Amino acid sequence: SGKPLSQPDKYVYNWVTCNQAKGLSEGLYNKTENSVTSKLCSSYAWDTMLEFIKRQHSDWITNTIDENTKDKGLAIQKTGYHSINNIYDIGGNITEWTTENYSKDESYVYRGGDMSGFAASYPVARRGVYDSSNILDCFGFRLALFL
Repeated sequence: SGKPLSQPDKYVYNWVTCNQAKGLSEGLYNKTENSVTSKLCSSYAWDTMLEFIKRQHSDWITNTIDENTKDKGLAIQKTGYHSINNIYDIGGNITEWTTENYSKDESYVYRGGDMSGFAASYPVARRGVYDSSNILDCFGFRLALFL
């Protein structure tokens, strides 16, 4: 429908530029009657999320996307595909745009691993830079909710 949803067992919203990700994130929950707003996840929020996960379940951070894609081919999986935990949605499904601007030339920071890589190269905490107008199958986004 062109509108992002937050539901299990759905394919992730991908093939999206950074600006599209920002617009979709801000348009999802910004409803004054619910006192909820949403924005594209920042690198700070990403790092905070990883620190929380690490403190609660340190083994989730060390699990590899090699395990995620083993015997399944390199393909984007539905959300919540792994019943053990959703760290794989963060580190082994798609690379996610953030609000962090890298330079004046419209490059933005992306985070996380994607289905096309291996754990050594694409860990959960991966940080990279890409031109914000590029669109790839392995690029999507994660939003942050403000209550």
